[in-house]
Amino acid sequence: SALSPDGKWVLVTEMLIGSWLPCRIVPFDGSSAGRQVGPPQAPCTAAAWSPDGQWMYFCANAGNGYHIWRQEFPDGTPQPLTSDTNDEDGLAVAPDGRSLVTSAGVSQETLWLHDPKGDRQISQEGNASSPTFSPDGKKLFYILKKGSVRLSHSGELWALDLASGETESVLPGVALLNYSISSGGTEVA
Repeated sequence: SALSPDGKWVLVTEMLIGSWLPCRIVPFDGSSAGRQVGPPQAPCTAAAWSPDGQWMYFCANAGNGYHIWRQEFPDGTPQPLTSDTNDEDGLAVAPDGRSLVTSAGVSQETLWLHDPKGDRQISQEGNASSPTFSPDGKKLFYILKKGSVRLSHSGELWALDLASGETESVLPGVALLNYSISSGGTEVA
């Protein structure tokens, strides 16, 4: 959250069951639940004020990644300040109000396996998560997401044959959030 320079308002970032919600502005005295600010219905991960309290700044995703937006207080129209292929995360406004600082880049989640052969990277492209060994220990299953991790929570189920090193899409074109492998290792829920 970020308290306004006059101490009367708070910009709030919120989550619900692991998903970012749009930013909200609420009165500091708690007299109301406030209202959404920033790009309409855009998940928002950071918020800040200009030193004079005339501008609100947000890291929000209006459909093309997390970028910096500004909105005049109290009822201005949200305006994008960045729009490149990187995501921006975090936000700080300089005390003189003349510059902003953010972290920009592309995140990547990779899987590594440590076994008697040593350490080796399993996933080479995309973002891999939720690894599970097959019951017989011969395969490693994982979810592979393409694009920005923060833009997509789902991905395809992939399997790595640990002996050969071959990978394959288990359910091509089917997007998953979670999965479970049967005790026989032949079915997926």
